[in-house]
Amino acid sequence: MNIKAFFVGIFLAIFMLIILTPVALSASNQTRGWKGLVISEIFPNPAGTDKDKEWIKIYNSANTEINLKDWIISDNYGHICPYIFTKDLWLEDDDYFILERKESNIILNNFLETISLFSSEGELADQVSYIQAPEDSIYTYNQGWLWQKISLTENSNQTKEDTSKDEPELENNWDKLSEAESEEVFTLSGIVLTLPGQVSSQYFFLSQDRKQSRVVQIYSYNKVFPEIEVGETLKVSGRFSSSSQLYRLKTSSLEDFYIDTKQSLEKIIPLEINNNLNEKNLGKIFSIKGKIIKVKKNSLTVQTLNHKGDGLVELELDTELLTENFLVNQILEAKGVLKNNSQGYIFKLIPDYGLNIYNNISTSSSALVNKKSVNSKTLKPSLKIILPALIFSLLIAWLLTKRKTSVFDL
Repeated sequence: MNIKAFFVGIFLAIFMLIILTPVALSASNQTRGWKGLVISEIFPNPAGTDKDKEWIKIYNSANTEINLKDWIISDNYGHICPYIFTKDLWLEDDDYFILERKESNIILNNFLETISLFSSEGELADQVSYIQAPEDSIYTYNQGWLWQKISLTENSNQTKEDTSKDEPELENNWDKLSEAESEEVFTLSGIVLTLPGQVSSQYFFLSQDRKQSRVVQIYSYNKVFPEIEVGETLKVSGRFSSSSQLYRLKTSSLEDFYIDTKQSLEKIIPLEINNNLNEKNLGKIFSIKGKIIKVKKNSLTVQTLNHKGDGLVELELDTELLTENFLVNQILEAKGVLKNNSQGYIFKLIPDYGLNIYNNISTSSSALVNKKSVNSKTLKPSLKIILPALIFSLLIAWLLTKRKTSVFDL
């Protein structure tokens, strides 16, 4: 057996797989954003050790909210065990989500890498490849892919005490929100209604007062927030924008926050559902009481009376943060936040606000919540290119081992 020829053949097989796999996955290539979500930035080669510093940014380019549940991210070597979003994760229009390596376990190569984004139906939604990743640079899309050098000197380790050095006077600009222009630097003082991670890992809600006259979304695409508590008075500076009928301040570092005083949660007045299901009340805390009429994984459908008691209101409740098993016909009392998605209004229950469940007479044990795990989606890359290439390469390797003359003698 000609050992040199054998290893040359094996090398050719591996090289053809690396080169042709992205081509095969793109066999049914579509316009970027045809499924609404795209890969907008990649950070594959941070300075120093790459562990836990790499990330992939997913951007919602649609004009509607999209649920990332069951979407799939895969790299060159991740087709067997890709990362699958197993929980509901709604991205609003013009929103980002940063998928970090410590969550996805996707190790981005510094040389020859392809990242693929698949929809919940297993269709290739977007894909990006690069040959060599410069150190400490982000691969970003702006009318084309380019490397952008960055300096990671953000004060991510700044402590809560550091935010109160200057102690500026609190500002009340709530009446000027309607006049603010997009990306204008804007400052507000208000009361913390929710914490990062309760409604979304990338934002929380700030209220004008304890009556929740107005609510603003405080947003950070890289999820950099100070240690805050519900009820605290907080001053925030950020760039103004509006998304899904909500005003938003986009922050970038801990220096955008100043914590003033602490108030108790009980002094924040929750609203009643009644006839308040409208865009003006998105992000506000509500109390709800009703009968459970449908139980699904991570959600409930509750039927409640309106404020006059002469009509029924059905509302979808998000129970992602809860661990209880619910039954049909149980009576539920709880507090949470009103939000919306492409199907309509949804009420996210937050356990920190309190939860009471009462069994009704007609409660049936057959209505227990189904806790089965989500089935993994099967990737659908085209094998019409990969398999022939692999067979052809292995055939070359085998033929070379039968030759008396080494390829190095040719």
